[in-house]
Amino acid sequence: MRLLLIGIIFIVGGASGEMALRGTGSGLALAVVGVGLCIWGGIQMKNSSSSKQMPRRSALRGRPKPRVGRVGDAARPGAVPGRKLPPTRPGAGAR
Repeated sequence: MRLLLIGIIFIVGGASGEMALRGTGSGLALAVVGVGLCIWGGIQMKNSSSSKQMPRRSALRGRPKPRVGRVGDAARPGAVPGRKLPPTRPGAGAR
């Protein structure tokens, strides 16, 4: 988003003649740099919005394998694979 804003400022400033590219003194060169920044910023925005989507799975890979564990581990809060779960009733583990 920042690159788009900076690019637009460079384009407007270079096209109006109020700003010039340092070292060249050319407003047209600054406008060209602004166009490049706008394109780069647009590509970054497109890539960041597509990375938030769910990744596509290949048809050859099929479904993901389920995690190995005891039945109901995922439904119980505090369940950690490989650890014994605490008793669900008070006094159930004391003998």
